[in-house]
Amino acid sequence: MKLKESTARARVMELDLTLIKERVKKENPRWSKQKLDKFELAYRGFLFVCWKYPGGNAPTLEIDEFWHAHIMFTQKYMRDCRYIFGRYLHHTPFTIKPSTRFAYAANQ
Repeated sequence: MKLKESTARARVMELDLTLIKERVKKENPRWSKQKLDKFELAYRGFLFVCWKYPGGNAPTLEIDEFWHAHIMFTQKYMRDCRYIFGRYLHHTPFTIKPSTRFAYAANQ
């Protein structure tokens, strides 16, 4: 059964991404707290977009950093995916050059 949009959005916002954010900070020590906060929120937005428009969404490089970190916590990632999507959200490497990712995603 598909969730109502408001429920899906609430579930995305409820996720505890503390460990994920710490991992991103460790991998990107020059990122400021503001940048971490900004892209944590952007990653949450990306998860919601993936729920609303399934079938392949292209994250920015910064959002992809959060996604990779989230996947590293395999059990948590699987639980979070089931909670939001009802299934595992696979990550497929993107083959378009990074400079064209945003334009590609915006036109899909």
